[in-house]
Amino acid sequence: MASIIKLPENASPLPENETISQQNCSVIILNYNGKETLGPLLDSVYGQKRYVQEIIVLDNRSNDGSDILAAHWCEKKENARYHQFPDNIGFARAMNWGIANSSGDFICLLNADILLDSNYIETCTNVLRNNKGVGMVSGVIYRLVKGKKTDIIDSLGLGLHKDRYHDDIGAGTLAKGPLQTTYPFGVCGCAPVYSREMINAISHDEPPFFELFESYSEDVDLAWRARKLGWKAVCTIETMAWHVREGSLKNKKLRAIARNRNHRNRIWLMVLNERPSILFQHICHWLPLQTFFILKAFIQPGIFLAYFDTIWRMPQIIKVRMRRNIYPSVLLKNEEEKLFSLSKGIYFKKTGKRFFNFLYKLNWNLKRKT
Repeated sequence: MASIIKLPENASPLPENETISQQNCSVIILNYNGKETLGPLLDSVYGQKRYVQEIIVLDNRSNDGSDILAAHWCEKKENARYHQFPDNIGFARAMNWGIANSSGDFICLLNADILLDSNYIETCTNVLRNNKGVGMVSGVIYRLVKGKKTDIIDSLGLGLHKDRYHDDIGAGTLAKGPLQTTYPFGVCGCAPVYSREMINAISHDEPPFFELFESYSEDVDLAWRARKLGWKAVCTIETMAWHVREGSLKNKKLRAIARNRNHRNRIWLMVLNERPSILFQHICHWLPLQTFFILKAFIQPGIFLAYFDTIWRMPQIIKVRMRRNIYPSVLLKNEEEKLFSLSKGIYFKKTGKRFFNFLYKLNWNLKRKT
């Protein structure tokens, strides 16, 4: 039996009615050049009150010294393990390796650019234990800006809309007034806690995360497969975390890769998971947005290449879809249709806001020069 991590001196003692076997959450941290945020994250994980069985720190071949930091940290901590991949293999493949090499009944996956409240894992695992049918949980995720905790919401869970645009609910808005525990489509991949039972249920002939995605939208795909099998998601207000939005996108090249993968993976999501009758029912919602994306490809060559990659590897995607069809949705059509929230033109609003901000900055710079 795996040993239990030694709790820090300020951690709460185990209650009399709580056995060691209840502390069965595997924490898997994926790092890539996260030197600025990795240290505080590791401290926040080690400072969890209870329920941590093992800590696995994975490194995607960092070159900023954070790999050395992680390795030394794991050497000093009981039941912490470190593994570095020979190359940057992406989020999906790395986390699949971590899940396969973990042993907890619950699995907490963490990016290197997040901080946890001291009761995060305890609260999330308790929600999973006490609510049958719930397989994925997160707390309220706030923004971490220049190392400071803010009241700006980063995620209240994942939303999937009828136009097939998916986003983090509440992202970028200021938390005003008391929040409520919600039941979103899924939970954000920066700090989810999954039940091993749900992970096993969706992993028939493929790993939990679809590896061709590499990164971006893999948490939506996992949530979609789980929801079709009857599992639910919860975003609880009883705990919180703080996340650096796009903290791993430190330069223009990485941001371009992220944008292109987002366009590609959105189409693959639809091919992999859609019920054709519901897709046709929502055609007036998703067709304008997808048409806009295609037109955008003629302006930005990188997006055009992303669509080329989408089509080039489509035979592989179709094969996976055919395998998934062996395990059909347990939901009736009207139940599955309710998974999609009403389209509110979110993408167009965001695009319009960026465009007007660009015009404002351009006008301001012109005035400065004159």
